Amino acid sequence: MLLNFTDPSRRRLLQGSGDESGQPHVDPGGELPTRVVEGIGLVMGILTTDGEWRSWPRSGVASDVAHFTWPTWDEPTWQARTRPVFNVLGETFRELEGWDPTGAGEGSFPWSSEKPEEEPAEKESPSQQLPLGDPDPERANEAWNQGDTEGAARLYRDIMAADPADTRALHRLALISAWDDQHAQALSFFDQLLILEPGNLEARVDRARVLAWQGDIDEALGALDRILEVQPDHIQALEAKAQFQAWAGEYSAALSSYDRLVGISQDPTGILLEQARILGWASRLRESQSVYDSILAVNPQNLEARLGQARLLTFSNRTDEAVGRYETILGDHPDNLEARRGLARTLTWGGYLPEGEEAWRSSLAGSPEDLVSRVGLAQNLRWQGRNAAALEILEGADSVQKENPDYLEQLQWIRSTLAPRSGVSFIREVDSDENAMTTARVTGGWNAIPRLAVRANAYTRSMRQRAMDLTGSSWGVSLHASYQLEPGWMFSAGAGGTRTDGSGTASFSSLNADVTSPGRYRFGGGIRLSRYPLDATAQLVEQGVRVGLADVSGRWTPAPGWQIAGSTGAGTFTGAEANQRVHVNVRVDRRLRGGWTVGLSHRYFGFEKDLNEAYFDPDFFGLTEVAGRWLWEPGRWGLLLEAAPGLQKIGSDGDLAGALRASARLAYRLAPGREVSFSGGYSSAGLQSFSTGDSDYRYRAFILGGSWVF
Repeated sequence: MLLNFTDPSRRRLLQGSGDESGQPHVDPGGELPTRVVEGIGLVMGILTTDGEWRSWPRSGVASDVAHFTWPTWDEPTWQARTRPVFNVLGETFRELEGWDPTGAGEGSFPWSSEKPEEEPAEKESPSQQLPLGDPDPERANEAWNQGDTEGAARLYRDIMAADPADTRALHRLALISAWDDQHAQALSFFDQLLILEPGNLEARVDRARVLAWQGDIDEALGALDRILEVQPDHIQALEAKAQFQAWAGEYSAALSSYDRLVGISQDPTGILLEQARILGWASRLRESQSVYDSILAVNPQNLEARLGQARLLTFSNRTDEAVGRYETILGDHPDNLEARRGLARTLTWGGYLPEGEEAWRSSLAGSPEDLVSRVGLAQNLRWQGRNAAALEILEGADSVQKENPDYLEQLQWIRSTLAPRSGVSFIREVDSDENAMTTARVTGGWNAIPRLAVRANAYTRSMRQRAMDLTGSSWGVSLHASYQLEPGWMFSAGAGGTRTDGSGTASFSSLNADVTSPGRYRFGGGIRLSRYPLDATAQLVEQGVRVGLADVSGRWTPAPGWQIAGSTGAGTFTGAEANQRVHVNVRVDRRLRGGWTVGLSHRYFGFEKDLNEAYFDPDFFGLTEVAGRWLWEPGRWGLLLEAAPGLQKIGSDGDLAGALRASARLAYRLAPGREVSFSGGYSSAGLQSFSTGDSDYRYRAFILGGSWVF
C-alpha cells in the first residue's frame, strides 16, 4: 500500500507518470489513473556520518538497478493452521451460556429494493450468534489490510455483535468464511448484507463468486447476468462471468465476455492476458499467440505475456523453442518461480527427463515450500521408473500440503506401484496346424521396502498337437527379486522350477539374472543371463528341450519421441544334443501425436544344426516389419491396436515371403496399477519350414487372452 499498488495480483499501480511538476495526471472525471508495471526497482541509500547520501547502484542507470517482481494470481493461495489457543477458546465458548457454534443462519432473498418479511424472532442471524467483544473498527481494518484474516474475523465479529447492520463487517466476514470453504456461512452473511443494501453490486458479485467456488457455476452465472441487466458495463461482474464461463468449458462465451471487457477497460492488458490464456485452453493456439504478440508489441518486457508464449510453445510440442523462451526469461528474472516451473515442466513433458529433473530440483531448492515443484519432481521421477525416489520427495511435504489434490494423485500412483498386488491371466493359442496351447498364470508382487520388489509366479500349461496325436502339460513356479539403486540402476535375480509329463527329463530348474542401466539417460542397456525349459508345444515337452541364453541390449534416444533399440546374444538349445543359436534384433520407433507410434524393425537368428527336435531351427531366419501402433485412453479405458506387415526369409536358400502380425488390447483401469484387460492377436510369421510339401502352405496363429491385476 505504501508503494501505491491498488491490485498486487495484477501488479497494478495507482497514478501513472506525473507531469513535469511531479503532480499525478488526473482524469477529467476526477479519478486517478492506474497502470500495470513489471515490478519495482530496489535502490539502497545510506546517510553517512558526514551527512552525505550514498546510493547503490552508484551509476543510477536504470539497467543497473535490481528489480523485484512476482507472479500474478487469480485466487490467493493460503494455508490453514490451528493456533495453540484454539482448544482453550473452544472450551471457553462451550461454557458460555447460550453459545451455539452450530446455529449458523441461512437464507436467500431476492435482489429488490423492498425488504423481505422479517424472519421469526427465534431464528438468529449470524451476527447474533457470535460471542460478544469490544468493537474496534480501526483494529479490524488494520488486521484485514495486513492479511491477518483470523484476527480480522474475530474483530469483525465483535463489531457485528455490537452493530448487526455494519455492512463492511458483514462483507468481510462473508469473504473470510468463503476463503475458509465455509460457503453456506458466507452466503448467509451476504444474504443479510443484501437485505440492508440490496443494490450493493460489489457484494452481489462476491456472492456469485462464492456460488462458483462451491460448484454452483450455473447459479453464479445467473446471479451475474442479473447484475449486468442493471449495469451492463460492470467490470467486476464481466470479469467474474468470463472466468466462470471458462471454468465451465464455455470458451466461446468466455471469450465473448473478454471482448466486451477489452472494449470498456481503460487498461486492457490484464484482460488481454486472460483472453490469451482462455484461447490456449480452447486449443486455439494461433489466436492466443496473436493476442500475446499484440501485448508484447506495446511492451516487449511484459512478463506475463512472455510466460504465456512459452506455455503455448510447450502445448504445441515445440519443446526446444519453449525451453529457449524460458531460459531467456530466467536470464532477465532468475528468481521467477513460474518460469522455473515452466522450464522444468517443458523438459519433463518433452522427454528430457534428466534435464527436467535437474530443473525441478533447482526450482524446489529456490522455493522449498512450493508444492507444484515438489509434485512435478515426483512425477518426473515416477516417469523414470524411480518410484522409491519419488516417494521420498513427496514425503518431504508439510502436513497442510499433503491435503492437496495434485499431491494426493501423485502419491496414489506411486503407492499403487509399490503396494502389494496380484493378478491372474489366461491365454489360448491355436494355429493352422491344429496345435493348441492354454496357459493359466497367477502372479503376486510385494515391495518389502520401496527399493526392493519381490515377485512370485505360478503357471500351468496344457498342449495338444493333433497331427501327431500328442498331448502334454507342464506347471512351474518362480521367485524374482529386484533392487533399485539411484539414479535408477536395477539389479534382478530369480529362480524357479518346472515339472512336465514328458517321458524323458521331467524336472527342470529356471534361473535368471540381469542388470539394467537407468532409463533417464539417452544411452542405456542391460545384460541378462537365463536358463529355462522350452515347454511351448507337446513335442518339446516330450523331448525335454531346455534353453540357456546370454543377451546384451542397448538403446539410444537421439531426440524426444525417437528411440533406437537392439539386442544381440547367443544361446544353447539342448534336447537329445546341444544346438547353438545366435540372434540380433534392431528397432527404430517414432512417437507421433494422437497416440500414434510408427516403427521399423529387423529380426534375425540362425542355428548351427538342423536337428529336427521340434523347435523352429532354420540355419537362417530374417523378418523385417513396418509397425504402426495406436493407443487411445478415454478416461479409465485404454485401447491399443497394432499392425505390422513385413517380409521374411526362412532358410538361407528360402525365398522372400510376406508376413503379417496384428493385435488388439482393451483395458479398463479400476485404480492406478489395477486393471482388467482382454487381448487378441494374429500372426503369419515363421514356421513355414514345417510345411508338408504343399507350396500354398502358410502358417497362421491366433491368440486370445485376458488378465486381471488387483
